[in-house]
Amino acid sequence: MTTAPYYSRSGGLDIQHLGQTTTTLQQVQSPQTAPLRMLLWVVDAVSIGLSAFHGYRRHNGSVGAAVGWGVLGAVFPIITPAVAFAQGFGKPMVKSNKRRTRRASRRRNRR
Repeated sequence: MTTAPYYSRSGGLDIQHLGQTTTTLQQVQSPQTAPLRMLLWVVDAVSIGLSAFHGYRRHNGSVGAAVGWGVLGAVFPIITPAVAFAQGFGKPMVKSNKRRTRRASRRRNRR
């Protein structure tokens, strides 16, 4: 087991391996974590896509909302799609009908 030097022989700030042994470097890059990383990458990509689509459709074609929902999907890959499905996936926001509010009905009845 050989240890890598802390600094290069040329001097300066050329830090190379910080004293890690070659077996340590091989353990950090083990291929056993590759399937888990790939699964997390796929979950993150699907979350971004679903969240961006929901934001685009929910806000009547707003690209800004799609980008915002996509960013939230990247940061919170499990929570954001769950909120999107709870809101009704891809359904536009329901805006209140002014004719059916109390104020509007009161105004109509006075006239």
